[in-house]
Amino acid sequence: MFDREAEVAAIKAGVARALAGDGGVLVVRGPAGIGKTALLRVGGRLAEERGVAVLRARAAPFERG
Repeated sequence: MFDREAEVAAIKAGVARALAGDGGVLVVRGPAGIGKTALLRVGGRLAEERGVAVLRARAAPFERG
């Protein structure tokens, strides 16, 4: 991902912590269109490549409020 080195590094660190048995949370937030979904896809791929189970969910439009 172009110009997202810091965010990808944070994801990699979170995955490494998970593999070490240390729980944690990564929060991805920002305005619409900034690339949050793309960043989450990269994170999911990085985690899956290292054997971490990745769960995904999506809210229906009426659940988003």
